[in-house]
Amino acid sequence: MDLCDTAGRAEFDTLRPLSYAEADVFLLCFNISDPSSLASVTEHWLPELRTVSPHVPVILVGTQNDIRMGFQKEKLLVDGKRVKRLADQLDLDYIECSALTQRNLKEVFDLAILNAIKSATRHRQIPEKKEKTPSLKDSFRRLVSMTKRFL
Repeated sequence: MDLCDTAGRAEFDTLRPLSYAEADVFLLCFNISDPSSLASVTEHWLPELRTVSPHVPVILVGTQNDIRMGFQKEKLLVDGKRVKRLADQLDLDYIECSALTQRNLKEVFDLAILNAIKSATRHRQIPEKKEKTPSLKDSFRRLVSMTKRFL
């Protein structure tokens, strides 16, 4: 598994899509204590991903879930149910995690792997039927029969 963190910096707007070409899945992260980061998901990041890589699955990841779990109650948080409804409308999986507590970190990557496998299976091209290659036995018979003609 290779990870590429594009960090969302504006100075990389022209270069960032170049890193999308080989992607099997996107983890689109936002900070659950920053409503503007969620807004940028729908206004900027998801449209960019859908334009460049329309068939690649996207997982919406709410970060800093430790805040929601009560470690920093004073912060205003985005409503998890609202985000889940939004994710459903946009046809995205949604999961929250915390790097601080490690909550759901493994699950984020498990979900990414499952989405990548499902997508690869769904978009795998079925190879055209090829002519059957003659077996060694058949090839040897042809060789013997051609040799008999020349003798």
